[in-house]
Amino acid sequence: METAFVKAMAAVSPFVRATASALTSAGRSLAVLPIPSVEPLKSSVQVSLSEKEKPNVSKNSFVAPTATVEGLVRVNDAASVWYGATISGKGRFGISIGEGSVIGDNASIVGETSIGEDTLIGPNATLLEVTVISPGAVLEPGVLIHKGVSIGSEARIAAGSIVAPDSIIGACEYWAGSPATFERALTEAELAAAKAEIIEIRELASSHALECSKDYLTIMNDLEEDEDRRFRDPDYFQRDLHTDTDSVRGIAVPGRIMNSPIRTNN
Repeated sequence: METAFVKAMAAVSPFVRATASALTSAGRSLAVLPIPSVEPLKSSVQVSLSEKEKPNVSKNSFVAPTATVEGLVRVNDAASVWYGATISGKGRFGISIGEGSVIGDNASIVGETSIGEDTLIGPNATLLEVTVISPGAVLEPGVLIHKGVSIGSEARIAAGSIVAPDSIIGACEYWAGSPATFERALTEAELAAAKAEIIEIRELASSHALECSKDYLTIMNDLEEDEDRRFRDPDYFQRDLHTDTDSVRGIAVPGRIMNSPIRTNN
């Protein structure tokens, strides 16, 4: 019985060794293959219902990778559409987002809406075919604006407010409640603070646009450099920052780990 088992193993072992060798060779070849693509973390899902309703997004604007822009939409220079926001332009005129305006995280705008420049639409706000939002207006987080509403320049609507259909909100007015009603006129300090907030968000959007334009290799290199700055002792051997791939004795560049193909002779 034991002799038969030994003979069987001896007969099978060459095939096992050959298979193992083949798998090892395949693994080595795969290990040194370059990354097949280095696509940037590209932006928004821009869905076109037809050629006539294709979104027009300025190259100088920022549309977050998880935002959705579809239908007849125009996003002008320096405007920003943040993460999770949905812009769906419908009807004859669609949606126009003015220069420097901000559409916050998870905000939703549907139908026909004209948004003036330097307007702030806060996170989780919902706009249902609002007629006009004049320049400099501020809609705080979670507001719901119904159809046909007109909002004057530099007006502000308090967080969580619901504005009834066809309401007319005057310039520099503060509205709040459900349904929202006029509360008071905004102070000069409040108006100045709103302008400063827009400028701050615009600068932040530029930073996000830069980061979202990076490809995979650039991001990984940034992470490695950040880890080096935080953890590597300045007296220890420093990471090589050259971009060349010249190796030492055909093995690797000093200060890098597994950055170049390492082969062994069969």
